[in-house]
Amino acid sequence: LIETNMVYVGLTTRGSAKLPDHLLDEKKVILSFSHKFFIEDFGWDDLGIYASLTFGSAVFQVVVPWEDVLSIQAGGKLVTV
Repeated sequence: LIETNMVYVGLTTRGSAKLPDHLLDEKKVILSFSHKFFIEDFGWDDLGIYASLTFGSAVFQVVVPWEDVLSIQAGGKLVTV
């Protein structure tokens, strides 16, 4: 699904996710990931999801451990964890 769709990842900010400071005030955050963004360092592994994402005009290296993921939505399908 990630090759052709946008993937929305809902996560808690109360865990160990590495996020910009302005997002840490929120209880939950939804991030958008897609290969359509041509993010060179976008990927995932056994530990979580990582990518350099742009917030406003600033680029931030986001790291989301799997234990912080609450939901994933792609292709019209929602999976909660």
